[in-house]
Amino acid sequence: MNLACSILPDQSFLVARQAHHIYETARMIEAGLDALDGPAVILSKEAHTVMTNKLRDATTGIGRDQLPRLWNAYKKVYADCPHWLKAIKHYFD
Repeated sequence: MNLACSILPDQSFLVARQAHHIYETARMIEAGLDALDGPAVILSKEAHTVMTNKLRDATTGIGRDQLPRLWNAYKKVYADCPHWLKAIKHYFD
């Protein structure tokens, strides 16, 4: 289990925030993985929407049996977030 976390000041911090699952929950479930163990980051609602839309656009039509293609899509979307890629790379090895 990854124990990296953020210490938040209080619940008001989360009002306009959302958890972004770095490896999409639905794709983890499709692969037979436990989505509750998947890494996530806290983003603003706006940043979450932007990232989710980019990921959806990049991965639409990629089947669960096409891991190399899916990994390439994640690498493009998360190019500016190498630590996110590091957190999910083992799912594609």
